[in-house]
Amino acid sequence: MREIKFRCWIKKRNLMLNDVPFHHWYLDDDSVVIMQYTNLKDKNGKEIYEGDIFPYKGRNLVVRYELGAAVGHWFGSNEYIFFEHYANGDEVEVIGNIYENPELLKE
Repeated sequence: MREIKFRCWIKKRNLMLNDVPFHHWYLDDDSVVIMQYTNLKDKNGKEIYEGDIFPYKGRNLVVRYELGAAVGHWFGSNEYIFFEHYANGDEVEVIGNIYENPELLKE
């Protein structure tokens, strides 16, 4: 069974809160960004969430949900890979996320 959980980025405090309960009030608050757990882990056992960044073929990809699945998306592009087919191996390593490590998105 798929585990449903979330983390939140609190914009005003530059703070990531992990494993937070989902409440409807988050939806009306544009100072909070909600990221869903993909139910996948990287090669170090770290849980992979939307917004996480991982290297792939010399470029950094961002994890997103698209077309009903987790995908690795090249930032600033329409290119992506279906993450779930790739990520549960020993190859993926999360190196940061788009909020705490935006410098990782620069080409």
